[in-house]
Amino acid sequence: MISLKNITDRRVEFPCLKSISIGRAYELLRADVREYLTKARAEIGFEYCRFHALFHDDMNVVYTKENGEIGYHWHHIDEIYDFLLSIGMKPFVELNPMPEALASGDATMFWYKMNVTPPKDMKQWSELVFNFVKHLSERYGNEEVSKWYFEVWNEPNLECFWTGTQKEYFELYRHSALSIKAVDNRFKVGGPATAIADWIGDTIEFCSDNDVPLDFITTHVYPMDEHCRYKDGASPYKPGEFYRTIVKGVYDTVKNSKMPDLKIYWTEYNTLSCNSSETIQFLGNPALDRLYAASCIVRNMTEAMGLCESISYWVVSDIFEEARMPLLPFSGTYGLLTVNGTKKAAYNAFLFMKKMRGRLIEVDCDAPVGAGIIAAEENGVYRLLLWNNIIPETKGRAPWKDKIKLNIERPDCYLAEEARIREGQGSAYEVWLKLGKPSNLSPFNEEILRAKSEPEYTFYNIEKSGEIEFSLGPDEVAYIEISARDYSNAEGGVKSSNPELEEKLKTY
Repeated sequence: MISLKNITDRRVEFPCLKSISIGRAYELLRADVREYLTKARAEIGFEYCRFHALFHDDMNVVYTKENGEIGYHWHHIDEIYDFLLSIGMKPFVELNPMPEALASGDATMFWYKMNVTPPKDMKQWSELVFNFVKHLSERYGNEEVSKWYFEVWNEPNLECFWTGTQKEYFELYRHSALSIKAVDNRFKVGGPATAIADWIGDTIEFCSDNDVPLDFITTHVYPMDEHCRYKDGASPYKPGEFYRTIVKGVYDTVKNSKMPDLKIYWTEYNTLSCNSSETIQFLGNPALDRLYAASCIVRNMTEAMGLCESISYWVVSDIFEEARMPLLPFSGTYGLLTVNGTKKAAYNAFLFMKKMRGRLIEVDCDAPVGAGIIAAEENGVYRLLLWNNIIPETKGRAPWKDKIKLNIERPDCYLAEEARIREGQGSAYEVWLKLGKPSNLSPFNEEILRAKSEPEYTFYNIEKSGEIEFSLGPDEVAYIEISARDYSNAEGGVKSSNPELEEKLKTY
């Protein structure tokens, strides 16, 4: 039996609802990417947007003049930032890659060839960053830009993203931070944007010991990183504990450092998962498309509450060109939306989390590994979010069956309304499989998938016992909203239980 107990003073605050990502800057010049980001902003409420490759040569930012001097061109960046501001979002600026004119080498990453080498002249990099930030301040005003975040590089602890050393990265960071602060000391800069929460203590120590500005910490972790780090299979974590432990570890590192008040932003996360080092799959990973993604997101984001400021899902849509554009409607690509704009189970998980509001309720629950519940109350309305995430490393896929005991006076006066994400309803991937995995969708195919991407809805009265019996299938997610039933008379007016209010209404 699950018991809902005392209402606390803590409020529901999922860190993943604040920020979202796009693969690279150039993609934001596409109309469909803008359409999908606008949709996500409107429906989920994302406030910030992060992406790679702002200084890539396809953005035409840096060029060499005929006399050999370096020049700058801001048109594409302006187009993108103007758009973000127009839909009520702000940039989480990722400073990279190295423009060819400034690069010390020709090593690149991804299909679109993002240069990952240090600058041949650190002064040129400093001038680029300074002139870029100065341009932003002139175009948008210092008050606006002071609300943005500037993150230096991406995953410099991985050779594929940074061919330099840690020492060289710290020099890049130092020059970047000082260049930003030279425009306005209020502008926020941070890093190290590492993979698998690396270099956190080192970065804080470097900045503290050398009087280098550091306003926040950024880093990344994915569920699959456990098997990337422990390829021999000797992970010290129990199934399902890796993500939560890494997030808590960074929180503890910061709190015990010389700069304990630094805010933490996880600037990359998604549901990339596998069950062993032999099944690591960065491309074409079905964990990103199937029902599993919804329960994985809700579980991880619930566990991360209170341990950071935000967690940015990588990425908003499958229009994503790290390995060229996906060829299939469901391709195991990172997006919350498919290339056709169909909602994945992952997108619906965000919609469910957005519904959760109010003060957290203490829950006494003995759930199976990977399963859980979070509850909240606001203005007499009770909201529950349940998940049954099947951890890839575990064996068996059993439903979670239990009862919820509500701590409500006269529960039989309440109505429960439920939305559920399950295979074939709220998760369209499994329907696409049954359709034969068509690579080119007919208009009717698209109509079917969009219909099946919607959650399943139902409602029921609460019994006098105040108990709700449920069965949640493997990887299913359920949102339940419990409120007093609306007793209306035949004319449609609400019958008030407040005599004083009733008398006042008679005068209108």
